[in-house]
Amino acid sequence: MTSKHAAQWISSLENHVPPELWNKPIAEVTAPELLAALVKTKPHERARNIGKGEHVHETVTRIRQRLEAVFEDSIFHGHCTVNPAAANWKR
Repeated sequence: MTSKHAAQWISSLENHVPPELWNKPIAEVTAPELLAALVKTKPHERARNIGKGEHVHETVTRIRQRLEAVFEDSIFHGHCTVNPAAANWKR
């Protein structure tokens, strides 16, 4: 991963994960909280993506995948025991 890609990766999480979850202990974050945060599409984000080939669904999927990786790493290091980003949200 290049430093530019790493910066984009972190920036996307900072822009799409609300402060109340960003600042919460990782072991206390739940799947319903993550889902609620990700389905709240910011109007400026929707407007920016219209006509550019990137859909809001695509952005949410990417953010969820990144959060899943963060939680997997946190489980590995003993900071939490479950990965709420890996929950089956399709229902």
